[in-house]
Amino acid sequence: MFLIDTSRHGKPVYNAMINQSLDAYLINDLRLEGHGLICYINDPAVIIGRHQNAYAEVNLPYLKQHDIQLVRRTSGGGAVYHDRGNIIFENIVVGDTTDFRDFQKIGAPIVAALHDLGVAGAEVRGRNDMAIDGKKFSGM
Repeated sequence: MFLIDTSRHGKPVYNAMINQSLDAYLINDLRLEGHGLICYINDPAVIIGRHQNAYAEVNLPYLKQHDIQLVRRTSGGGAVYHDRGNIIFENIVVGDTTDFRDFQKIGAPIVAALHDLGVAGAEVRGRNDMAIDGKKFSGM
């Protein structure tokens, strides 16, 4: 496993458009073989899935009025809000994709890391959620 450093010139990058585009670059252009993890923090942004209609899902005038970025990610899923209070992580896999959509296996390293940090109530639950003490903190 490798960790991708998303900083630029030693400083964090908070631009959601840049951060959200890293996975596409790593998978489609760089093709860095193996399993990677990207962690980053965004300025206020709404991230929508590949097939979502922004006009139906998001209050666009509100976003513009409050200087909130709207970014489309390359994967599916619903609309989510990011800000500097979130840590976003992405699993990147190039090459062996036999575990694709095995969310128990994909989530296990994150849950194990949380257990190592003392978060005993962390678990992968349902089809694709991670929770702490029964409260969802991430979808996959």
